[in-house]
Formats: sequence, structure tokens, C-alpha cells
Amino acid sequence: MKKFICLVLVLMIVLALGVPAMADSTVVGSTELDAWSIEFNPVTNTMGVRYNGNDVYTLIDAEGTALTTEPYISMDAKEDMFEVAVESGVNVTGLIDGQGNPVIPMQYGDINYLSSRWQIGVILEEATAENYDYSSFFGNDYYLVSGYDVYYNGAKIGSLDRMDYRYGYAYGDFLYVGTRDDRALFYDSQFNPSGYESNYYSGEYETSNGAIWHKGSNQEAFVAGCTLTPEQVEQPLYEKNGQLLDLQGNIVADVSKYDYFLGYKAGYFRVSLNGKEGIIDSQGNEVIPCEYDSIGSSSNYFGAGYQLVVKDDKVGFVNTKGEETCPFTYSSTIADTYYSPFSSLNDLEGNTIVISGQIGELPTRYTKVSFNSSNTCPMFAAVDLEGNAGVIDLAGKTVIPFDGTYTNTYNFSFSNDGSVVLAGNQGPSTIFRLSTDAAASDADTAEADGSAGETETPACSNCGYVPEGEVPNFCPECGTPFPK
Repeated sequence: MKKFICLVLVLMIVLALGVPAMADSTVVGSTELDAWSIEFNPVTNTMGVRYNGNDVYTLIDAEGTALTTEPYISMDAKEDMFEVAVESGVNVTGLIDGQGNPVIPMQYGDINYLSSRWQIGVILEEATAENYDYSSFFGNDYYLVSGYDVYYNGAKIGSLDRMDYRYGYAYGDFLYVGTRDDRALFYDSQFNPSGYESNYYSGEYETSNGAIWHKGSNQEAFVAGCTLTPEQVEQPLYEKNGQLLDLQGNIVADVSKYDYFLGYKAGYFRVSLNGKEGIIDSQGNEVIPCEYDSIGSSSNYFGAGYQLVVKDDKVGFVNTKGEETCPFTYSSTIADTYYSPFSSLNDLEGNTIVISGQIGELPTRYTKVSFNSSNTCPMFAAVDLEGNAGVIDLAGKTVIPFDGTYTNTYNFSFSNDGSVVLAGNQGPSTIFRLSTDAAASDADTAEADGSAGETETPACSNCGYVPEGEVPNFCPECGTPFPK
């Protein structure tokens, strides 16, 4: 698993503000391992373990229970799966899922994992140093691709020649391929070519003469005649002429007040108004008002419930209610803006300050920090000023103590949801299982302040608009905030 270390210069230090409900993480169980090697999968919360004294890998869950009996000599995490082999040689690898179930047979030299739905099995043949696609680790053996087998949801649906595949992208139920002679090919889940003509492969849609064309199915989308469903595509919503449309062209919301749209990610759009950025949801409701210089980059919005934003050139966080959860103190030129739900920078002594999306600046300084590559993980690893390593969560709570057992951030691997931490990746190691009391804290807060139960739907204090269903953060008619 990749880990990122963010160390930047800082000019000043401030105290953090808190929020009512803390997402505290608590260790609820642990399992000890004595392993020569561990391959941790942060998506499935399972791991391939080669125990000391053993030459093969066993897939286990977070409680240490074995999930496989096959004698795998190799096991490498591939998103929500594992690439595996039971023997050495060429064309001997396949895929299993995160629970150990076979997905692709062990008959390939390599697996191109494109998505949980789409994978490409690469068939190799011996070649020479003058003409090859693959080489062995030490460069003594050379191989050419003789073909590619295409898999969709665990079933082989077709094959491609070497010239017809150089790399691919998966968009829901559709496969987009760039060829070795710079053509673009598009296929559906039955491996039928769409026939769409394009000289480039990237992007799920293409706009032509005002129409939004879906390349994978070769049909116009976001119009009444479209047959696509939200489950089949990556982006089921689109802004056109100031209207937010679903795939069948139905108007979901009037979004004409925005100057332009900057991107769609998992149910949210980043939008701009009068030179400021914000976020709207899939119904057009403003989740973050257009009051910010920019919205922090990340793989999706609201990782672990918080979104990094920049206001007046300073970094802060906003939650899914549109509330600012920490002071905007540090300049975006010295604090990182990429890894919600945390940000980091250096103080004048070269030590690292961490800003949590939940409570703001943490009081402790560190010599080194490492965040999960997924912005959904609510914790990070750090080394304190005494050289001890441990784990801290969004609430600033120590999850794994800095007691000298660990001395570096690479001693820790995190699951994307924060429910599993692997401490140590070889030798004596520990799997920590965690729970969070965030939901309980929210419920307790609601009960304590009398907010639980039925409440009267409020009207907009400015124009009198009464929302139907869930109360938005801002009035869709005039933009006035609704009371929290």
C-alpha cells in the first residue's frame, strides 16, 4: 500500500476548535502473527500471510481465520482482489477475490486490473532482448504478449490481439481500450464493440454538436431515448444548459446560477459561482456554498466525512452539513491540499503539524507522518519527537500508543475504512480491529439536545420556501442558509 509523507514549512501555530460529535476509534480486538511476509489489502480488510517456516501464502481475515487452502507461492493485492500463483513459470497467475474465491484461472503471465468488474489476462510467450514486452526481474528472460483475454465480473467474454490492446479504462459496464496503433475501441459487457469512432480513448462521454455521446454504447445520453441505467455508467448525471439531467434527460435540478461545473465524483459536483467554488449533491442541493477559493483535490469528496477547502488562501475543512469544522489559519502555499481528511505542514523547527478535518490542528508535533492513500481512512501514522511511532485518529485520540514498540510510520498499514490496522509487515506483527463511536456520539448528541424524533420542516427565512423531504443546507430559491 502506498503511503504519503507530507512535510512543508509553517509560519505560525494556533489552537484547534472542536465539534460536538467526535469520531473516536477504539481497539476492540487484536491478533498476533509471526510472518515472513504479509500482503495487506486495504479494500477487503484481508491479507495474504506467509508464516515463518512456511513457503506458501494463506489468505486470512482480520481475526486471523484462514480463508484459503491452496498453496499460493505468491499473493499480491490488486484493489479488491489478489493476484496469485501456485507455481513458478510463465502464464501461471490468476485472480482471487478478497475472500479467497477464484475469479480468473491461473493461466496468465500478468493481470491488468481495471476495475472490480473488468480485468485483462495477459498471455505471454518467450521472446528476445531485441523485441519484448516483459522481462524477468533480473532481465535474463524476455516475453512478448501473444494475446489478451477479457474478463467481466469473473467471466471470460472475449479476447484481443496484441495490437488491439495497449491499455484500457473501465467505466461501469463498459471497456475503453487504447490500441498499439493509436486507435480507440469501446466494448459493452458482452464484448460487443460499440462502433463509436474516436481518435482517443479517455473520458466516458464526448460532446458533439451539443449532444453528449456515450462512447461505450454509441448512443446519445441524457436524453429521453437513452437506455443506460445509473448502474451501468460511472457518471449518471450531467449539467447541460443550466439543468442537471439524469440519463433519460429528466431535469433533476435547475443549476443555471452556477458559472461552470468543474467535475463529478461519486454523487457530488464541484461548481463555481462568481469566482468561488463549492459542492452540490446529486439533487442540486448546495452542500458547500460557493464561498471558497478552491476545493481540495482528492479521489472523492468528503473523505471520512470532511472536505478540505481553501478560503482567503488558507486551508480548512467543511463537513457534509456545510459547517466549517476548524479555523482557517495556515496558507495553502505551505499546507498540503490533497489528502482529506487531514492536512499537514512543518513548523519553524522542522516538525510536522497535522490538521484534522474533524477538530483542526492537533496539539502534538511529529517528526514524520504518513496518511493512507485513500482519503476515506480516519487515522494516520506518526513518529513523535522521541522517535516512537503510533496511530492517531480524526478526533486526535491515540489509537495505537507511542510506547516504543514501533519506530517508523511504515510499520503501519490501514484499511480504507479505518476498521483494521496492521502493525508490522514481517516478523512479529499485530492485526488491530477497530470500531468507531461516531454514530453513537451523534445519537447521544441528538437525544441530549432534544433534536431526536419528528421535527417541523422549516421555511426559508428570506423567501418562505418550504423544502419537501430532507432539509437542504441552502435554499434552492434564494441561497439563504437553513438553520442547523
